Amino acid sequence: MPVVTLRACRNKGDQKHASMPSGKLPKEFAKAYSLAMELPLHVVILGGAGYFADDYFETEPVLLIAGIILGVASMVYRVLYKDGNRNEEAKK
Repeated sequence: MPVVTLRACRNKGDQKHASMPSGKLPKEFAKAYSLAMELPLHVVILGGAGYFADDYFETEPVLLIAGIILGVASMVYRVLYKDGNRNEEAKK
């Protein structure tokens, strides 16, 4: 069975073999991928800042825990914000 690529289907105008809608899936995939790559950075950066602040102020786990909590909170806020924008774009 020959493999039919999406590009070949678009060039030929043969939409019955295309498995994804033209132009929508790659854009949505890019948004989801960027969000998935960005989310762990919130916890890593703020947790790391808390770790170094703990070392500087000698307050052992307090600022590390606060940094991790702020990282998770900012991650949740980012997911809700991105999801809200995605739903508004879908309505247009």
